[in-house]
Amino acid sequence: IGAALIYATDLFDASTIERMARHWVNLLEAIVHQPGQRISELPLLGEDEQQAVLRDWNRNTVAFPDERTIHELIEAK
Repeated sequence: IGAALIYATDLFDASTIERMARHWVNLLEAIVHQPGQRISELPLLGEDEQQAVLRDWNRNTVAFPDERTIHELIEAK
């Protein structure tokens, strides 16, 4: 099976299209391995990209005083 992507190069970078193509391949592989699964429940992202989204992009740890309760912190604002 072969495929080709034709896209407007003035609208998309090659790296964006390559990433979108990987998402399609991930989806097609998941369909083959899990044919009974709903499309909405199949992964588009590869393991590395999923970890980047969940861990690397979501680093939002904020230090706050732990000697006060949450409602005390809210009331102080």
